[in-house]
Amino acid sequence: MDTGSAVIAPLRASFDAARRFGLTDDEVWQTVDQVVSRAGRHATVGECLDEITAALAQGILAKERRALG
Repeated sequence: MDTGSAVIAPLRASFDAARRFGLTDDEVWQTVDQVVSRAGRHATVGECLDEITAALAQGILAKERRALG
């Protein structure tokens, strides 16, 4: 089983969706950096995938709220 593609495909889809919903590349990468930093230095991207996706969704909502507010 190729575990790399099992992680990369959903991660790429999350990144693409975040960009379509208004986050910039920098905002996406800042979010990923924050999640991985909180997870610790031995965490893998696969272990952080759900947290990354949730954090990106929160970032999208926060940006929309600021734009409306």
